[in-house]
Amino acid sequence: MKILEVINLSKSFGRKKVIDEISFEIFKNEVFGLIGKNASGKSTIINIIAGLYKKDKGKIYFMGKEISYPEIFSMICILKENPSFYSHLSLIENYKIFSKIYGNKESYEILEKLKLTPFLKNKVSTLSQGTRQKLALSLCLFSERELYILDEPFEHLDPETRNFIKNRIKELKENRKTLLITTHREEDVQLFDRVLILENGKIRFKGSKNDKEIRRFFCDSTNKF
Repeated sequence: MKILEVINLSKSFGRKKVIDEISFEIFKNEVFGLIGKNASGKSTIINIIAGLYKKDKGKIYFMGKEISYPEIFSMICILKENPSFYSHLSLIENYKIFSKIYGNKESYEILEKLKLTPFLKNKVSTLSQGTRQKLALSLCLFSERELYILDEPFEHLDPETRNFIKNRIKELKENRKTLLITTHREEDVQLFDRVLILENGKIRFKGSKNDKEIRRFFCDSTNKF
């Protein structure tokens, strides 16, 4: 069963075309990797799916129907790069507010595992990018959704937290959930069932994570991040 289908998606900003006729599909219980270096178009695709950018061309289907807003947000969790919170409120105040929005049970055990408890009373405006990222992950990955869309989820995280998040992703897959994850990191590829490589807004490769094209992409001297 197709959970998400993107057909001939295109987007330009001014005269610059950042997404050029992109098509792919994601099936239920699949971890799909959207790979590319910075400015390759990954985040633009996520922003279009999230309804934050208007597409110039193309169709997006969710569970067989053309995607509609805000209805999809009860079934999709989208974690954007550099997530936003109420900066004047504390971490724990934000956690409580967004737990209600996401329909999550508040769990101090999760906060402890992500090493957030020392910062509970700190205003979000004073927190590092990594701490804000952990807060966002504690909300999104422990919500009950059919599809999780994670834009560069491993950025700004320490190795221990990355392993915790990767294990959580594996748990979600075991529970028959579906994930779309963007990354520019080679070490994340083993999480994926299939991948799509973006290069300058176009598809360079789409297929198995074990294809030799994946290694060529990361070895290519022009793809230094």
